[in-house]
Amino acid sequence: MQDCYEAGLQTSMVVRSPTYIVPTEYVTHPLSLGAYDGGVEAADKLFNSIPTCIDAQLSRGLFGMFGSLEPERYAGLKKAGFPVIDSNDPSQSLISNLLETAGGHYMDVGGAKVLEEGKVAIKALVEPVAYTPSGLKLSDGSIVDTDAVVWCTGFADKNVGEVAEEILSSAATTEEVSDETGEPHLGPREIASRIDNTWGLDSEGEIRGMWKRHSRLDNFWIMGGFTSQHRWHSKTLALQIKAALEGILPPAYLDTPSAKPSGACL
Repeated sequence: MQDCYEAGLQTSMVVRSPTYIVPTEYVTHPLSLGAYDGGVEAADKLFNSIPTCIDAQLSRGLFGMFGSLEPERYAGLKKAGFPVIDSNDPSQSLISNLLETAGGHYMDVGGAKVLEEGKVAIKALVEPVAYTPSGLKLSDGSIVDTDAVVWCTGFADKNVGEVAEEILSSAATTEEVSDETGEPHLGPREIASRIDNTWGLDSEGEIRGMWKRHSRLDNFWIMGGFTSQHRWHSKTLALQIKAALEGILPPAYLDTPSAKPSGACL
């Protein structure tokens, strides 16, 4: 949106639902990810070694404190018609957006000011329902004439099990397959059906299905997330694989397979 405006294009934004807006300086503050200015190894340990639930509560409190110091920061944006949620809302947790919904927030790198100043038109709390010869029809019956439509609707494949079959093979089978030795092997569909759900939190408040063994599938791990998680969990994952190869990997802890209610912890 901001790039379109700066390129000289007449731009409109369709905002389907209220959006949590987080100023970049909240995230880069020394009490937040700005801790990485003091060293990568120490910051990785700080952010990855505490339970996710506790991390979420701490970050929500921190951002809430920042928001309380400037309660009217996005008043102009609200006046312009954008349904903004800010860090003064106690129900908001950036970690919940990152781990549970894979979206629903905007990291404000300047786009909010462009909207506030009316440089980009806003169509709020409506959804596109159809294309028209000249643009889009929205759920309120209005028509937006446009030469191009850019969809920015987030991620739909946060649960790896839903896309694993496609990733593993385009020729799925419903039966076990065998290699040249005659040993049975699971096909892509069987593998996908045995993968635990990923992302979101389990009933103990920990991330589901990532960097750990799966309850119905041996010798299968999934890596994902942001860079610090890659650095941190690649070590724990490597230790699991090494222990399995050495025959000393203990049984997996599988007492909490269910998902927790969304927002109950974060």
